[in-house]
Parts: sequence; C-alpha cells; structure tokens
Amino acid sequence: MRIHTREVLEGYTKGFQPDAATSLPRKLPMTTREEQWLVLHNELLNALSRFGENSPSDPQGDYWLVDDDWGGHYHKVCVAHPRFWSNEVEQQVRAVLASSFKDWGVYVVFEDGSGRPGLIIYGDRTVTER
Repeated sequence: MRIHTREVLEGYTKGFQPDAATSLPRKLPMTTREEQWLVLHNELLNALSRFGENSPSDPQGDYWLVDDDWGGHYHKVCVAHPRFWSNEVEQQVRAVLASSFKDWGVYVVFEDGSGRPGLIIYGDRTVTER
C-alpha cells in the first residue's frame, strides 16, 4: 500500500491543536510504521529548519535529513557544516522524539570533515558511536 504524504499529513493535522513542545499538531496513535515515519520526518524537518538549511545536493547546505525510508524506526541526518550542530539542535530533536516517538531514534552522521563521532539520539538519551 502506498501512502501519500499529503493525505497522511492532512489527516494527521486536521482539527487538532499544536503541541507545546514542537508547535506541531498532534493526533496519535498513528496506525502504521509508515505513517509514523512520514510524520516524524516532517516534524524533524520543521525542527531542524529553524537552525539551518536542508540541502541534499547543495554543498552550501547545512545538513540533509535523509528522505528515503529504508524501514526500521530511525531517521538519519547528515551534517555538512560543523557550525550547524549544537546542543540546542540536539535538544530540539530529542524534544520531537520524546513528545510522540519514544520508540524512534535519529542517526547523526558528521560529514563535515570535523572527525566527530556519530550520534544516535533518542527521546531520553544520546548514544555516541565509538
């Protein structure tokens, strides 16, 4: 079954008040993993766009929120510029996850030449790759 982004998001947000932590409408539970993936992708994109530019093909962009769904309960952010990632960005991602996506995580990969180890962010903690 193919899920259409517009239909899912319209059904998810119609008639609901914004969540205080993320400013995004809430309607849970979502019925499928695919719906959860799509809604979380859009919430992460909204949160990250406050700090920089999502740009998968432009080397001038700050990060890329990967838009391919490969299954599982993870999203991936590729950081292109070292100044983009901060404690504030990390806290915002954690707030999105903690609000309604407790079983999900976000991989953060630093492709900015900084040599920083990758992260996996969950709603209640961050794991640093070694």
